[in-house]
Amino acid sequence: MLKFARSWYGSLLIGTVLALAGCSHEPAATATDTAGLEANPSASTASAPDSNMPPADVRTVLHVFSSIEPASIRPLLQDFAKQHDVDIRVVYAAPKYLVTALTNQPADVVLSSDTAVLQQAVEAALLQPFDAEQAAASVPDTYLDPDGNWLPLSYHTRAAVYDSRLLKAADIGSFASLAAPKWANKLCLTSAQDPANQALVAQLIHDMGETKTRTVLQGWLSNLARPPFGDDDALLAAIARGECQVGLADSQRFARMSAQNANSPLALAWINASSGGVPKRLTAIAMARASHQPELALQLIEWLAAPDQQSLFASLTDTYPINPQAEASVRLKALGDGVYSPMTPEQLHTGLANAKMLMDEVGYR
Repeated sequence: MLKFARSWYGSLLIGTVLALAGCSHEPAATATDTAGLEANPSASTASAPDSNMPPADVRTVLHVFSSIEPASIRPLLQDFAKQHDVDIRVVYAAPKYLVTALTNQPADVVLSSDTAVLQQAVEAALLQPFDAEQAAASVPDTYLDPDGNWLPLSYHTRAAVYDSRLLKAADIGSFASLAAPKWANKLCLTSAQDPANQALVAQLIHDMGETKTRTVLQGWLSNLARPPFGDDDALLAAIARGECQVGLADSQRFARMSAQNANSPLALAWINASSGGVPKRLTAIAMARASHQPELALQLIEWLAAPDQQSLFASLTDTYPINPQAEASVRLKALGDGVYSPMTPEQLHTGLANAKMLMDEVGYR
């Protein structure tokens, strides 16, 4: 194999940013279509080879598509690239744009912070099953994909985040309780396009039935302090500014925000303990059907799933390791833990279609 390029960008080229943080009322269509990809300035510059590097056609290149921010996983991918003397090129896409990205550009490996997105890729024939028996042995059977299309590495959850200047965790009982009139003009949500919200509604339907869930969604919409946000970061910032008192956000984003701002007034509440628990959202890795490097892709999958790398992956991404023998990071331990929903990934994926239809029916956009 060729000599490994010494520059960091010789081993890991951070590619196209397909989706930026923003409010849900701002148009995002240009971030999802092929023309938008080609027109994106970062697509034409960040993914272009360095002029001092050998031609791409004489180096082994592994293309990784990720809804996990490249900066988070850079140390791990850099280590793998050095060990295997390859280049790794990363294309970042927010979860709701990942399937479109896979449709428009070649990929070898797919990393997603939401297995529901990977299931969409399976249904679109964009992934291929793989055999990683040794890696799968460290994953509880409940969280394995029975068809072998993806392998979970870690998990995170959807929980309540509140303004500790005004509220206590005990003030928030469950997801359903946020539909009560006392939260009028105090609630913030992200848009219905957020896969995390779709998964949560699928769980509510599973736990309470469609009729009660419809009432809850209508109550949420009545209690909104402002239109839904485009992402969790914008929602968390709004709570900190006092625009609302409580919202639903990902534990992963909350942990990162807290680390960046030690004086933040926000706190996380492990709600819903007696009403079905909080969802366990899986971060997983998969192999693209169009992969030109399937053997190398499988090596990366198995390497990331090994105990040492899995622990580091979870720590770097502010998620909990899926391997029950591995410990969570100090940062996540400080957040505590909650009661998790017993729903399996298969049950979740089956319920997503009904969840989306119900959200649309009540006008949750």
